[in-house]
Amino acid sequence: MGRKTSIFITILAAAIAIASSYYYIMLYTPNHTVSKVLDASIQGESIQELDATNNAVLESFWSSVNETTRFKYSIKRVEAGWKKREFLVYIEKINYNQENNVTGIIHGSLYFKLSRSFINNWTITDIRVTEQLT
Repeated sequence: MGRKTSIFITILAAAIAIASSYYYIMLYTPNHTVSKVLDASIQGESIQELDATNNAVLESFWSSVNETTRFKYSIKRVEAGWKKREFLVYIEKINYNQENNVTGIIHGSLYFKLSRSFINNWTITDIRVTEQLT
């Protein structure tokens, strides 16, 4: 293996490492932060990472339904910057009867705003209900 091949492999490995780090810090971590909070709130847990105001928003959002299991959600990024991210989260649950016919659909949406306080530490700074569960 020649010197040029060694240099090329080193540069390629560095580029892959940088791309992987960028993906983890800028793309994966904010989505994971929102997912983690949603999963905990669906389970009815109070989230320690959130302030009292944002916890209250989530509690009031879920207060209109008796059972929060089987809810599905999708996260859509609406704003992306170096220090902030904004997401819309669409939440739905489809109810079926014994014959497997749809008896009702419950849906709603939430707005999440995150800010980056350190390299890969994203903090939720604001949660708003954009559409109450109905």
